[in-house]
Amino acid sequence: MCFKKVAASLKLLGVKYVFDETFFRNISLIEMGNEVIQRLNNSEFLPILCSICPGWICYAEKSQHHILPYISKVKSPQQIGGSLIKRYLSNNQSNVFVFAIQPCFDKKLEASRSEFQNDVDCVLGTSEFEALLLAGKIDFLSIDCVYIDSFPSLILGEDFEENRLFYTHGGESGGFVQRIAEKLTNNSDIVWKQKKGANYQEAEVGNFKFGFAYGFRNIASLVLGMKRGKSLDKHFIEVMACPGGCLNGGGQIKPADLNMVKESWQRLPIISNPLELKSVQRLYSELIDKLSDIERENIFLTSYKAVPPLENPLNDARFLKRKVKGGSVDVHPTEKALVVNYELEATILGETGDPMIGERKQCSKIIKVKSLTESTNVNALSKEIISRCKLIHPSKQPEVEQLLYYLQKRKQNLPNKDDNASGDHLNEPTFEGTEIDEVANLNELDEYVDLLYEEKQDKVRGTALILQLARNPDNLEELLQNETVLSALSRVLREDWKKSTELAINIIYIFFCFSAFTNFHGVVQHFKVGALCMEVIEHELKKHSQWIEELSRKKKLTVEKPKKESLRRDYDISSQNYTLFKRKQDQLLRVSYYLLLNISEQQATEVKMRNKGVVRLLVNSLSRDNSELLILVVSFLKKLSVYVENKNEMAELNIIEKLCKLISNKHDDLLNVVLRLFLNLSFDRNLCRKFITVGLFPRFVDLLLVEQHRLVTLCILYHISVDERNIPIFAQAECVPLLLKMAMECQQEKVDIELVAIIINLATNEQLAKKLIDGKGLKLLLRRTFKFKDALLLKVVRNISHHSPLKAKFLDYVADLATKIKNNQNEDFMLECIGILGNLTLEDLDYAMIMQEFKLMPFIIAKIEPGRVEDDILLEIVILIGTMARDEECAQIMARENVIQTLIELLNVKQEDDDIVCQTIYVFYQLIFHKSTREIIVKETQAPAYLIDLMHDKNPEIRKVCDLTLDIMSEFDEELCRKIKMEKFRWHNSQWLEMVETHQMEDSDMAFYNDDNYGPFVQDAELLQQPELYYDVDESGFAYNGVPFDRSSPPIDGYNAPMPATDEYGRPLMYPGNHPSNASFEDTFSDDNDSVEGQYNDYYHY
Repeated sequence: MCFKKVAASLKLLGVKYVFDETFFRNISLIEMGNEVIQRLNNSEFLPILCSICPGWICYAEKSQHHILPYISKVKSPQQIGGSLIKRYLSNNQSNVFVFAIQPCFDKKLEASRSEFQNDVDCVLGTSEFEALLLAGKIDFLSIDCVYIDSFPSLILGEDFEENRLFYTHGGESGGFVQRIAEKLTNNSDIVWKQKKGANYQEAEVGNFKFGFAYGFRNIASLVLGMKRGKSLDKHFIEVMACPGGCLNGGGQIKPADLNMVKESWQRLPIISNPLELKSVQRLYSELIDKLSDIERENIFLTSYKAVPPLENPLNDARFLKRKVKGGSVDVHPTEKALVVNYELEATILGETGDPMIGERKQCSKIIKVKSLTESTNVNALSKEIISRCKLIHPSKQPEVEQLLYYLQKRKQNLPNKDDNASGDHLNEPTFEGTEIDEVANLNELDEYVDLLYEEKQDKVRGTALILQLARNPDNLEELLQNETVLSALSRVLREDWKKSTELAINIIYIFFCFSAFTNFHGVVQHFKVGALCMEVIEHELKKHSQWIEELSRKKKLTVEKPKKESLRRDYDISSQNYTLFKRKQDQLLRVSYYLLLNISEQQATEVKMRNKGVVRLLVNSLSRDNSELLILVVSFLKKLSVYVENKNEMAELNIIEKLCKLISNKHDDLLNVVLRLFLNLSFDRNLCRKFITVGLFPRFVDLLLVEQHRLVTLCILYHISVDERNIPIFAQAECVPLLLKMAMECQQEKVDIELVAIIINLATNEQLAKKLIDGKGLKLLLRRTFKFKDALLLKVVRNISHHSPLKAKFLDYVADLATKIKNNQNEDFMLECIGILGNLTLEDLDYAMIMQEFKLMPFIIAKIEPGRVEDDILLEIVILIGTMARDEECAQIMARENVIQTLIELLNVKQEDDDIVCQTIYVFYQLIFHKSTREIIVKETQAPAYLIDLMHDKNPEIRKVCDLTLDIMSEFDEELCRKIKMEKFRWHNSQWLEMVETHQMEDSDMAFYNDDNYGPFVQDAELLQQPELYYDVDESGFAYNGVPFDRSSPPIDGYNAPMPATDEYGRPLMYPGNHPSNASFEDTFSDDNDSVEGQYNDYYHY
């Protein structure tokens, strides 16, 4: 019924005639049987290979030219049907449009061949036909059935009752081999024997042999076998590209159960001999037998020709010239092998023969001589080597013989287990099962490929031999040229990796050899080996979890029933099997991850891996205990962790907890790469906090004592110290004395930048700063600092000087600091000295005496002139002036030396620099407390005008200090007081009006000013008499917004607070090429942590 509905659907779509291709296949069977008999009689090219599969024909024409004479010349049923329809249904072929519904997309290629002269105009796969019905809105199940048309009835004008589907005895692909076998043997009971599965079977009846090969796996085995003389004793072989035949074609609608489809197909009426059909008999007698030989050949026969590969001009000897120059021969340092060094010169020539591009490359070839023993004839062996290796000139035969003699006598030392402990942890992997006693030969590559189509052990042997070749980089180009090798390897990997771990290791290792070179990455991607590796890894990890669950279950049973010996025995056997399984699985995972790591060099490939879940797989693999595998996994994670998305996913997968156990590992290489991963993760402050909560901090401190891991550990601790929340942990772990000791015992003039950066950050905490200078700590710090002029170490001292309880400890060193200010050419060092003195706001410190004794005033005057020094130094000098201005005598000296006017000029020039403006105003604030300088500022300078203008600055800190200064000024000058009040009122009023204008009124007639929630309108005169609107005054003195202001220190905490180890751009001090300096305003009041960490990451990505 189904085919009748197909016919009805096509009729609805406008098709005039619907024919069943079974009729044309019967004709094809008859013609192919005639050809077989003819060839047998003439002893031509046996076996005859069936030609109805276009995928198989395309493969043969492109890559297996030697096989073409064996292929049958009979057209496929599709093309025979097209020829007959266009010949007999219309005199004008252009009036007939023939389209076929086929199970195979390759039928489209067949119909488009030029030699078929458009016999078939269009081909649709069954899946495409389904889409056509949906597009035409045809309800397949509800339409009425229609009988299909009979081609012979239309042509001969006679009604045949055979217009129904038949099942051709012998298979779902037309039964060609079955029909040929029955025709030649007159026996319909053919017994088929499976040779390589259900898709490769053979039969022998009397003197005749037959076979069929379905799927490219078996096709390749058949072709290679025929090339070596195998299968040539057969008479006919049916060949199909798809495993399972046409019923499993690529164009088919994929069924849920293919066996069910086969059963339905086999329930159709069987026809063994096409000539039994009356319609076929009449067609031959009435039409076909009357055709001339040429007409009959045009309808039923065709020919096939070799398709040459695309020409590459570089392969032409006229354009590419290669020259090999032999070199020295030496023995391999560790293996029983010779090393042949040679030079390869390649020159690309122009059309005229002139060299265009030339390149030379030093190469080496390793010749293993595993068969060399004490009884080996080295003379004969040397001659054999020279005859097989063209890189060694025959004149070097005595030298080769001498080297072989040396190898023969050299003792083979066993490798030391610790040899690789300090080496590169990502050396080329070696695995069990990949080494065999047999030595591979590139000339026998086709034989190794043939092994890939045999049983499992043969496949393992074949892949091991190919792997031997692939491990020599010089052979990769040759392997790449042989497309059959790589396609066969990828196919076996896809089909059989679950069946044999050794087989999967060998094949992935072969592609790993290609992945080691960037220019071969395209090969790995072409065969989708990366995706296969991820599939392998995921399957193996699930399998490992199942093993663990099973072992846990059996162990639990042994505990519950200790007297049952069988349970104990079963558990022991399972444990042994698990150990063996795990060792092999570790090898497979390692080579798979290694290949993925290599091809992830391209960012696009890495993104694809991430989308497929490579981060999850890697994190799950951290539970393994194989050190070499873990080194690879952690290295891969480290590479991925530089991207925020990957880092976030790692955090979600609790990577910190899984890495905790690895940091206690005694394997130095593993510990090193784990620390580097921790470093990349430490740029995330939340993860830094997690380091502490999971207990990693004490371990980091312990690793400071291990020189090999000290640098990375210091960088991690630096990131932890950046977050103020983490600072107390340094006190608990007794880390401060150790860090200080390391700094003091540093053998270099300058303390390591990573170490000093941590101490700088710790010094911002008062408790830790006190620990740093306990005992002789401050003395030792300053002694080393002054000796080596270490500006960064002096920044530690400067941060300590910020803490009020510790400032008194600096009294004994004020003279030294003042001296260093004037007598030091190092601006960074000078800046820190100025900063320390600026921090020492002590009542007991006589700044006037210091200024006079060390002649600081000329220095200050020279430096504060605009344009004389960098802004960082200028800012520190202004802060120092503000500190000194607290002393009245110093203030008088400044007024006398015209410092006040210079500061006003500086205020004008640096009005865009909020830092300098704010600190300059603070100087004025300090000076107005002294009568001698107050009069000068108020009466003789334009400072009040500048301050009034700055009352409304965008910077809140500037407004705050400015208001406080003006408030004090107004206490001593009534006129200035009135100006200030008027300006404040004007500003307040403008802000009020702006608020009123932007206020969204709910009611248009709402009396805003008469609202009960608001008081009466305040007149100007009344407002001016209410200074509490602008500032608050209490009994304790001046205050701003109710917050008392302490004039003993600069106005902005950020300027006098301890500063973390950053430069003027907010970058960490470890960033190369930056000079340490005071934090700028943006550093003090904005959060630039992200940009800081990002730039640090650029430098410290290990």
